[in-house]
Amino acid sequence: ERSTLGPDELGNLEHKIIETYFLENPFKKDDVINLDQHRKTCVRIFNEYIQASKLILNETEKARAYNEIMHYSWNGIIFLLELMGTKGATKIKFEIPLGVNPWELKGSIDCVIELQDKKVIVVDFKRSSSATGTKSETLEFKKIQLWVYLLTLKHQGYEIDSCGYLNLSDLSDDK
Repeated sequence: ERSTLGPDELGNLEHKIIETYFLENPFKKDDVINLDQHRKTCVRIFNEYIQASKLILNETEKARAYNEIMHYSWNGIIFLLELMGTKGATKIKFEIPLGVNPWELKGSIDCVIELQDKKVIVVDFKRSSSATGTKSETLEFKKIQLWVYLLTLKHQGYEIDSCGYLNLSDLSDDK
């Protein structure tokens, strides 16, 4: 039995909350976040995970973990709603498998937003600025995760509008 949630678990919970929020609240033009719906989604997913994982969290650890997932998923939802409204999104999808590709790459893309002009935006969620790296690291192929996503999507016939990392802990640090 464990008494803390690891960073990977927190990240997975945050991804799941963002995805669940959009599944349960389909995007409409000029949409804003529904605070009550977000809170209920956080409580439900957090409690289900704690129960399924048989974690024994003290009140301090439970509050710390819950506050993080609430704050980070809120940031993600707000950013995505604004981006979708600005760019004329028609659909948002999560955890898109890379699928069969000539390079035999494995994995999944956190978020793909489809636009009216049939182009897509690729968003990769991160929990901190250290996980995203710098813009120059990405442009110099020192961080290749986004490049792998773009390469695979281009191979599948998608036209890319834009892409980037979203730091869920600090929206001013999105890249």
